[in-house]
Amino acid sequence: ADRKFRFHKYREAEELYLELYSKNQALEGSESLLLKIADCHREQKKYEEAIQSYDKILKDHSRSPVADDALYEKAVILGCHKKQRAEGLGLLRELLATYPTSDKGADAQYLIGYLYLTLNETSRAKEAFNEVISSYPTSPRREWAMKDLEVMGR
Repeated sequence: ADRKFRFHKYREAEELYLELYSKNQALEGSESLLLKIADCHREQKKYEEAIQSYDKILKDHSRSPVADDALYEKAVILGCHKKQRAEGLGLLRELLATYPTSDKGADAQYLIGYLYLTLNETSRAKEAFNEVISSYPTSPRREWAMKDLEVMGR
């Protein structure tokens, strides 16, 4: 299934992940398979199905190591793909508050800035990008934020 996913054969990967999940959903760590199913849905632009899977992870496995990934991906779908900016922003703030040590923190903070830019709220975008720079000094998003601030005239 992972190989199919890596080679962008998302429908085939989804079928294999679904089969594995149906046989192993009672086992610890099965939420990782559910995340992969959701990611297959996302890549196929089946956003409602992806959101349902991410929601199941967040409801049933909120303390799982993949819960922050589910919350981030749901925020991306809502904020970027479905253009529900306010909902996406809310989820990103929730991610930063609920999972303060998440490896998705820099991505979430950067995306907050990006979403504010799409809403023409440049002062809030600048604040978010400056937060990326100060809070995530080793993240690749730091460079992105610096470039965006430069374009915006700091």
